[in-house]
Amino acid sequence: LQEVWNIKENTINLTIDGYLGPIKKLRENQNGGGVAFYIKSGTDFNIVNDLTFIKPDEIEVLTIKIKTSRKAHFITSLYRPPRNNKLQKFYESLEYLVNKKNTIDKNATHDILGDYNINLLNNKLREDFFENSLCNGLLPIITRPTRITENTCSLIDNILTNDPINTQSYIMPSTISDHFHVILSRSTNKEKSKTLETTFRPITEENIALLKEQLSNFNWNNILA
Repeated sequence: LQEVWNIKENTINLTIDGYLGPIKKLRENQNGGGVAFYIKSGTDFNIVNDLTFIKPDEIEVLTIKIKTSRKAHFITSLYRPPRNNKLQKFYESLEYLVNKKNTIDKNATHDILGDYNINLLNNKLREDFFENSLCNGLLPIITRPTRITENTCSLIDNILTNDPINTQSYIMPSTISDHFHVILSRSTNKEKSKTLETTFRPITEENIALLKEQLSNFNWNNILA
């Protein structure tokens, strides 16, 4: 979740049955922005403090690490304020985030979901965004508009991932926000490799002699005719 603001929870019930949260990272002494997660109850996770920070007017990130039987998964909720034109500063912060994660666990998956406020329908912005993402080993997987009004459309919400294999992405219309929801689905259950059964004939003197005997007793007339 992005732009969660600093809503006082004693004024509105923000809980969801079966989920923990909202787990939030908010601006200090400032309205707007903020990032959060709802996490399914029973999930083995922890907040990664080194990957959770706010740089005012530049980037806001909250990262959790989810553990499964196979490997760890890092998931980052990201928000970039829209009125900030310092894109190079943002890309430097994104690079820092990725490098920091790789020092913790280079082999773990990393998905960065958020409101980037960079319209990828603009050719120049899209070129720079893809170049910076790919240089950090990330692939943007949302390719269609995520915010549509009566007169405009834009692609400003995205998911960056370092592991696009076995993933599916979706865009879901929303009635509670002027942005559509972006969704990533990944299979975490690796299929067990099938055991190959190999049949072979031992090459021994006894078997060679048996083969010669069978060949000599075989009726070759129909084949040679």
